[in-house]
Amino acid sequence: MGSVPASVSATYVGVDDPYSGRSRIGSLAYSSTIASRVSMAASVYHDFGGTRNTGVFVALSMPFGGNMNASVSGGFDQHSPMVNASLSRTPDYEGGFGWQLQGGRQDTNTIGLGQATYRSRYGDLIGSVYQNRGRTSTELDGSGSLVFMAGDVLAGRRIDDAFAVVDTNGVPNVPVLHENRLIGTTNSAGHLLVPNLLAYDANHLSIDPLRLPATMSISSTNLNVSPQARAGVLARFSIASFSGAQLKLVDEKGRPLAPGARAIVSETGKQYVIGYDGLTFIDDLKPKNHLLAQWNTAEGRRACELDVPFAPTADHALDTLGPFVCKAVTR
Repeated sequence: MGSVPASVSATYVGVDDPYSGRSRIGSLAYSSTIASRVSMAASVYHDFGGTRNTGVFVALSMPFGGNMNASVSGGFDQHSPMVNASLSRTPDYEGGFGWQLQGGRQDTNTIGLGQATYRSRYGDLIGSVYQNRGRTSTELDGSGSLVFMAGDVLAGRRIDDAFAVVDTNGVPNVPVLHENRLIGTTNSAGHLLVPNLLAYDANHLSIDPLRLPATMSISSTNLNVSPQARAGVLARFSIASFSGAQLKLVDEKGRPLAPGARAIVSETGKQYVIGYDGLTFIDDLKPKNHLLAQWNTAEGRRACELDVPFAPTADHALDTLGPFVCKAVTR
């Protein structure tokens, strides 16, 4: 048989207060996991001071699938018996609905609670109906945050510790992950508020490059940020656009240029290798481009030149353009 994880603790607290009097409280607590997923917690306390009160509590809880949890507890305090049961579903971290039903009895008083929660990217909304001592009350609570940073106003969930604002250099709809969990996508200004960071710790942020337009380049998809407590940092991902396309280059007889030939762009001085079928990728095209292609043969070095006009497409696709005829350069 395997060992059962358990913990035991004992405390003793002495308090002398002019309003509540003298208390000397000792307590014992025990917790363990039983029957696979069932957790049990038990505690007992006694006031060795003036009140001489004794209390005993036992609680059982069990998780279910779909973020659901059930619990039941019972005991007595100051000779008053109590019992309580609850069933709840926690909202998904990504957002959605949750709820809680709770009922109990202490001495002769019956209590009940019904609660519904809606979690969104911008905060939590909680509605509750509570019954106690024959009275029914309702409550509606909301929580969230507003952050002013990077020239933008961003709404998000409640910030309890630290936060970051992700900046993708103006690129919208970029998926952002915190510790490999999707948080959301950047807005039209390329910003996203990440509200649940740990202060003074290394928080791992990343973006999904597969969702970037094909004409975008990025130096790094991962960042580690360590904000101060009750403060935020700007997490900037250097994303830049480029004008590029794959070109098909042929000679004056319509034959693809030889693999291994080099294409030199006169406007930038950059060199590119020509592959099979006369294809080469140029990543810095201007509206007008002059290319010089060079390669070696058994008869010596050969060269040709051509002009390539370029206009980027509206859908930011990497097109294959051509064929472009490369005219021989005579010496």
